[in-house]
Amino acid sequence: MVVGPQQPPATRPDEPRCVAVIGGGAAGLCAARHLSAAGVPCTVFEQTGNVGGTWVYNERVGLDQFGLPVHSSMYRNLRINIPKHIMCYPDFPFKKDGRSYASHQEIRDYLKTYAQHFDLLRYIQFFSHVKRVAPQGNKWSVIVEELKTGLVCEHIFDAVLVCNGHYSVPSVPTLPNMSLYGGFSMHSHDYREPNRFAGMDVVVLGANASGMDVAVEVSKVANTVYLSHNQDRIPSRLPENVQEVRGVKEATSDGFVFLDGTSVRADAIIFATGYEFSFPFLSPECGIRTDNNRVTPLYKHLLHRDRPTLALVGIPYTTVPFIIFHYQIRYFLATFLGRVPLPSKEVMDRETEEDLKKHLELFPARHTHKMAELQWPYLRDLAAAGQFEDDMLPVVRAVYDAVEDDRKHRLLVYRSVEYTVTGPDSYERVMPVNGVNGVNGVNGVNGVNGVHQHK
Repeated sequence: MVVGPQQPPATRPDEPRCVAVIGGGAAGLCAARHLSAAGVPCTVFEQTGNVGGTWVYNERVGLDQFGLPVHSSMYRNLRINIPKHIMCYPDFPFKKDGRSYASHQEIRDYLKTYAQHFDLLRYIQFFSHVKRVAPQGNKWSVIVEELKTGLVCEHIFDAVLVCNGHYSVPSVPTLPNMSLYGGFSMHSHDYREPNRFAGMDVVVLGANASGMDVAVEVSKVANTVYLSHNQDRIPSRLPENVQEVRGVKEATSDGFVFLDGTSVRADAIIFATGYEFSFPFLSPECGIRTDNNRVTPLYKHLLHRDRPTLALVGIPYTTVPFIIFHYQIRYFLATFLGRVPLPSKEVMDRETEEDLKKHLELFPARHTHKMAELQWPYLRDLAAAGQFEDDMLPVVRAVYDAVEDDRKHRLLVYRSVEYTVTGPDSYERVMPVNGVNGVNGVNGVNGVNGVHQHK
């Protein structure tokens, strides 16, 4: 290992304050866009050779060419599950052509275009692996390895924005007797395409977005797919060879026993059981803790309450993510540049407890960063507290709510519906030809074709 020179430990009073951005995905690019627009010098450390983060599809699984875990969880045929017209950054819309439910390649191309449009590539250091972040007085020490050369350097920054994504470290439950199981097992993080499951009986454990997507795709080649979960029964029609079963109690040598006592033989199991928040580069001195999927001590799911020049971007989930990044970065900037004062620690602690209570009224304790319907007041609160423009159009929520209902009741065909945003609070919804699978039109009229206007 080669150790490079340490940067000067402090900036002069007349020098601009510098910010480190960890990750060049959607959140990191958004950070660079707003930091540069505000005249704040920044460096984006990106571990790979591309912008886009998890949206950069990689056939490879396991470790990359540098021996680091492959970051992306994209599978080959993935299409987004909300229309691109509401998924985009508010200040950079998607092109109007193409399908509403874009492929991962289209999202990656959008992010590349975003980076080019705002001239962000000049701020990015590619193949840069952040090894350690630690407080150093009122600044931050960031130790980075240049992967191509092995050179390790320490950089000093006034603030750190952690934008490393949260869909790359699999959460795999411990199943009793799993060591006895003789079949194939994998996490959906490593799922790329269904052909290896041809003719198999497959258990997919987990029925959230990735679990249902994987189950439906695998069903096209598998003999039977057992979709294992403990939620309410899925109200949508499923493929004929997909059976809903309860959660897994234990493994056997050739299959699984479910919580209701039933059992099946299975050739494979796919864990669609989500991801862990992971910040391996944050030193213990940073004081960031994760317990039962809750990251603390964060104010507004973003700022370290004791060290507010450290921000963890994109912690909230079940959201319109690019819009969340767009608001969080601007709130960070407002506090970092002193445009708005932060409340006292006592007030931040009290507000955080009140927010926690709201979440626990709606979600289990493991999901205290889940947003869903709470994302709308969260965004308004960030804009009000940061005194910046609340520029999300009302149509975003309207389309989001319509899509949520479609995903729930028309799982197999909802991506066939096309959306066109026609105004700040209106959109057109083009239903599948011939009312495929009884997709509902306006006012619940089944199988209606053509264009429906909503305002």
